[in-house]
Amino acid sequence: MKQAITELSKMLTSISKLYSDMEYSILSVEDENYTVLIKLNEVTKNHVNSIHAAYQFAAAESIGGVIGFLNRPSMEYNPVVKSVSINYKKPALSDITASTRFTSQDRQNMLDDLKNNNRHNFTSNIIISNENGETVAEVHAEYVIGVF
Repeated sequence: MKQAITELSKMLTSISKLYSDMEYSILSVEDENYTVLIKLNEVTKNHVNSIHAAYQFAAAESIGGVIGFLNRPSMEYNPVVKSVSINYKKPALSDITASTRFTSQDRQNMLDDLKNNNRHNFTSNIIISNENGETVAEVHAEYVIGVF
């Protein structure tokens, strides 16, 4: 799995300047917990020196892609976001992580739907936290994975 995470991180940062600019990395996909990191840097910061809302959105939105890419049965299936709702709680004045859970049962449901329908819809509740572990945003996202 570690090799797949490394390859996925490299792919994302190579295909989109957005990911490389925010120093994006996948921190964890263990124990059903998925976590990505973005850095507070000259590109990601806004006028009040916090991580710009757009980069917080990108961090949260990307988790569905990570879930889809790492759990799909074959390369023909691709994850895309359908909708995202964000409730910003406080300024993100440090590097941030975006985290969610995707259980083994969630994975099995995805595989079953893809086998039977070539498509699977899933939702994710994502917490964006600062370096102190404080919640800076709460996110609800909807995704679809299929052959496009």
